[in-house]
Amino acid sequence: MNVFSNGPPCNAGCQKSLTYIVGGKEHINDVGRGMDDDAKPSTVVLSNPSLTLMDGIKGKRSLRNKKKVLVLNFTPLFDTTAARYFKQDKYMLGVLGMAEALISEGYRVTYRKHVSEDPRYSAFFFNNPSFGEGFKIDDSGSFSDALANHGIVISNVTSGFYQALYAGWPAIFFEPVIN
Repeated sequence: MNVFSNGPPCNAGCQKSLTYIVGGKEHINDVGRGMDDDAKPSTVVLSNPSLTLMDGIKGKRSLRNKKKVLVLNFTPLFDTTAARYFKQDKYMLGVLGMAEALISEGYRVTYRKHVSEDPRYSAFFFNNPSFGEGFKIDDSGSFSDALANHGIVISNVTSGFYQALYAGWPAIFFEPVIN
């Protein structure tokens, strides 16, 4: 049995006598690409838990929600220096400006906190009465429920970005440059 954690395991060089394991149904065709079907080896699919959560809404994006934007935060715990907080603050300031611009164009913006985020952090940034009805902070329900009620996702480094793409939602990777 061969297990490959990165990239396609083999193309025409697969051995029929071996069983190959792939991570997720989306990689099933990577094994034995270019080989005749009768020459391809056996393949076992191990699902990716974060993507499997999206199977219930995959391909069900509603155009009725096209002007509803779901903005996701990320955790600053990926780094061990104080710079992580500066990066997160830059991101939040960028989200603030982006939300103002989108709301002025008639969009509704929902900010979804990261599970490890202190609620006081987002409250500090988004205590802005000028947003009116066009903005809300939402952390209720599952991510897939929140995604189903929006037409587009904007985020930085978080699994939600990949989950949205997998489910078929347009997703914008947002990396603000603020001096």
